[in-house]
Amino acid sequence: KLFRQHLEQRLPPSMASGAKESIALHTALEEVLRAISEVAVIENGLETIFELLRRALLDAAKAEILDDAGLRDQQIENAWVFLLAVRRRHKNRRKRIGECAQAVRSNLSWSRVFHQSAVVQASLASFSEDVQAEILGLLEEPPPPPARGGVCSARMRKH
Repeated sequence: KLFRQHLEQRLPPSMASGAKESIALHTALEEVLRAISEVAVIENGLETIFELLRRALLDAAKAEILDDAGLRDQQIENAWVFLLAVRRRHKNRRKRIGECAQAVRSNLSWSRVFHQSAVVQASLASFSEDVQAEILGLLEEPPPPPARGGVCSARMRKH
């Protein structure tokens, strides 16, 4: 809360585009750090912190501010470790974790930290091969949509 108040006080009255989302993301990541640092917090506040992080990631991605949020690699690593911990404890959160992964998958920093962090990779490796494939599949970019018109339309235009 203090961090959020500090950020809000430093913002100009005409808050720049994405500032609200950036504050929410930083606040969520601060809670994630607290959760992974304190066993009692992760046991009791897991759902609340997960929803806070999920909403912040979705909003930040929608506002296209993930690159501009000024996140450190350690914060991103903490978020991945937390998301994987939630997936491990709550199989029914698979869809919502998928939303988070899809929101950040095209961001270079989030992707790089996921693939290069030894801590994240160790956490991923602790899952069964099926779950690993599921998680990695969420991070793949979808194929581009098929071109409109296609070959048939081009032939029809010639005749």
